[in-house]
Amino acid sequence: MEMKFEQLDFNNQKPLYLQVIDSIEKKITSREIKTGQQLPTVEALCKAFDVSHPTIREALSYLIKAGYLSSRPKHGTIVISSEKAKGAGLKIKNVVCFIPCTGSFRTTVKDPYFYRFLSGAEAKAKEKGLYLLSKTLDESDEELNFEEKEKDIAGLVLAGHITPQHVKTVKKTRMPFVLIGDIYQKTKINDRVDVITSNDFQSTYMATKHLIDLGHTRIVYFVHYLKGFSWDGEYFRGYCQALKDAHIPFNEGLVLETKSSDLSSSYLAMKKLLEQRPPEAPFTGVVCSIDIDLYFGALKAFKENNIRVPEDLSVIVPEKIPGMTSFGVDNEDLGKAAIERLYERLTNSAWKPERIFIENKLIIGDSTAPLKSLEKAAELSGGKKS
Repeated sequence: MEMKFEQLDFNNQKPLYLQVIDSIEKKITSREIKTGQQLPTVEALCKAFDVSHPTIREALSYLIKAGYLSSRPKHGTIVISSEKAKGAGLKIKNVVCFIPCTGSFRTTVKDPYFYRFLSGAEAKAKEKGLYLLSKTLDESDEELNFEEKEKDIAGLVLAGHITPQHVKTVKKTRMPFVLIGDIYQKTKINDRVDVITSNDFQSTYMATKHLIDLGHTRIVYFVHYLKGFSWDGEYFRGYCQALKDAHIPFNEGLVLETKSSDLSSSYLAMKKLLEQRPPEAPFTGVVCSIDIDLYFGALKAFKENNIRVPEDLSVIVPEKIPGMTSFGVDNEDLGKAAIERLYERLTNSAWKPERIFIENKLIIGDSTAPLKSLEKAAELSGGKKS
């Protein structure tokens, strides 16, 4: 019986041989073409797809290396498996593409986040004998076009401002991919995909507990949004749990939400809180959640009120700043873990998607001090802040 194949899209930027591969592979994996069955001759396939001999030969070469087909003189090309051979992807393709996703929150690959991710990914790729490419994907892009390089790419690593639209575009490539961090949406992604991320709950729990261990009990939780994205609730939960474990009553008045992500909103929110702060019961610690702009906005308000860090107020920030007490993960570790996980997916037939957490680190700096030190400083200045 004559085999029928889908017509190729000659207006598509995707190379014709890749379209041929997709068409034949789909029929093999769906078992429409069964194991042991012989494929039509090269001549017949050229006629069926309306392409040249080199195009068909390149497509068949890929499918043979992938473990689907076997070709022998006088016997023709026969289907030997309906599944890709273990590790076949890396025998055929030895390139991983790092995809910085840009959009309304993060618009440039000059962001230091991308450099650290890329540095870690590159080191791990080299260790695995892989090459690393990088291609930016903007939220407005409808296609991810690799042109001729597509035949060498084994998989993708997405990082940055990843939105549902980015994921939709990447899925069109039909390439395996790994996410560094969650998607910018209210719920965590539930697709069959690996996610490499930090433990958001642990980060703020660890930061808040550090202040509690220093004797602070009136600790401000400073955040842009309490319920903006999937991770916001985890950050807040970490703060609340640290208070609960230390038997410190939760005080809603110490939760400072800017409800905006710009620097000026951070300044105005902290300024207002300082104006309302009762002298007899001032807050003595601040945990800045997620965004470093919270600290820079707050710092302006501190200076206007002659508040010194850490002499008058202990502050913890979410990104490593020289001299500051900070929490978070090394983005280079995230990049390494993403390549490791993608490699696992490409070489392990028993692969199942996982959410993998990279442990946070608390770096002790000069922006936090024991509460007794603050009280002594206040006594030496006559109970007044200078």
